Amino acid sequence: MATHIEVSREASTGNRRFMLRLVVFAVVAAVAAAFVFDNTDEVKVGYVLGTKAIPLILVLVGAMVVGAVLDRLGTRIARRTRSRL
Repeated sequence: MATHIEVSREASTGNRRFMLRLVVFAVVAAVAAAFVFDNTDEVKVGYVLGTKAIPLILVLVGAMVVGAVLDRLGTRIARRTRSRL
């Protein structure tokens, strides 16, 4: 059975990891925001059915959203696959 000190250390380690992830996320989000807001010119984007000029900021934000969704899906699939083994 785990002692109070061991449980406290595990909780402290988990809290440190959470804070580190939070800081890394904040830094990456700040860099991404600075990059996106610095690129506001209109660009031509080719779609399957044509081409349209839209602000680059929308292209960048869309790419970030799609990347985040694919990351979450990939992580979920990997976890599910590992749990079945």
